[in-house]
Amino acid sequence: MRIFIWTLIPLSFVLGQLQLVDKVYFPHVAMISLGIAALMANGMKTRLPTVLVLWLLIFLASTVISTALAPELEAVRASTQLILFSLAVVIPLLLVNEERLLHSLMLALLLGATINAVAGVLQSASWIANYGFVLIADGEWFRVKGFAVSPADYVMQLVVGLSLCEMLKNQRLHKWSRNLFVICLLFSNSRTALVILALYVVRALWRAGSRTIVRSAIAFAIALPFVLASAPGELVADRVFDIFNPGYNIKRMVTFDYVVQQILADPLHFLIGHGYGTFAFFHPIDLEDYNNTHNMYLHILFSGGVLGFVAFFGMLTYIIRDALKFARTTEKNARFASGAQGIVFLCLVVLVGGFVETNLVGVGSGTTVGLCLGCALAGNRIFRRDRYSHSSVKAHVACVS
Repeated sequence: MRIFIWTLIPLSFVLGQLQLVDKVYFPHVAMISLGIAALMANGMKTRLPTVLVLWLLIFLASTVISTALAPELEAVRASTQLILFSLAVVIPLLLVNEERLLHSLMLALLLGATINAVAGVLQSASWIANYGFVLIADGEWFRVKGFAVSPADYVMQLVVGLSLCEMLKNQRLHKWSRNLFVICLLFSNSRTALVILALYVVRALWRAGSRTIVRSAIAFAIALPFVLASAPGELVADRVFDIFNPGYNIKRMVTFDYVVQQILADPLHFLIGHGYGTFAFFHPIDLEDYNNTHNMYLHILFSGGVLGFVAFFGMLTYIIRDALKFARTTEKNARFASGAQGIVFLCLVVLVGGFVETNLVGVGSGTTVGLCLGCALAGNRIFRRDRYSHSSVKAHVACVS
């Protein structure tokens, strides 16, 4: 099983853009293959948490019903993405039943994310060498994506790597790996990545000493003039300032208002939504068609209605609760403590990043994030079981004595 994990998961990163048939990518097949392998290995003997299964079933039922309202091929594809995210969350529970396998799964995810980050570095270096720190040059729009299908997928895969690199025992390797992911996020030209980096900096400064804060300030002061350097075209810096641009934010509010109007239009759509992949809106400010809400909450509310929204975030709440338990349980475990804390950070990114991007419905991001979150579920169960077994043995020895 370890060979299967170490082969299939890194390949799902490297072959992220490989389209086997129309809109069916290698990560889709890899996730289904992992699911089958998990069932064949020990899935039939594994009892899934009742509450999680309940939320999953409600969410899957609402997804099927909302898709039936709009049975177009695109709607089926869009709903499949979220179904695969749900499958990815469950796979570690079915696949992993011991610490050794859990460690392999987490490191395999880190390896895949690292390979993709290196590909992104090469893409960024090539662009900057040719055009400088600009977003548009020679009629082309630069958005780095590594081996991923989209820039949004690339960013979320980088976050998975940033979250898991903390579990590396070698301090030098850990620092190099962490710096790689931070640099890649910085030069991804993604507003979501900038929000994520802000969260990461706050978290790092909260945990760090004064020396780290001073070093970070010096590094930022050195890098800033290069990022703000004058160059033809739209500067990368403009991407940062757009976050605080009232005109840009008003555009998002117009989209929000449209989604709310559509949800409240009639009781049926309020309950089960309009169907995944059906969002289409002619924006009166940009004077162009939008097919993406750029907001995970609005996306699920519009597509799956209140039923899908409540079920999805009920499932997500359960996952976050288990991630926090996993972090507390492994506080003194050198092998998993940092990785568990990294997964808690990933949960925060999913919640906050959801306000600016549909970060769980991409080809690569949904399955990758789902697997990583599923590691917290599997880890919590393993350590809880081991702790219970240890307590039972101590009680038995005490009784015998």
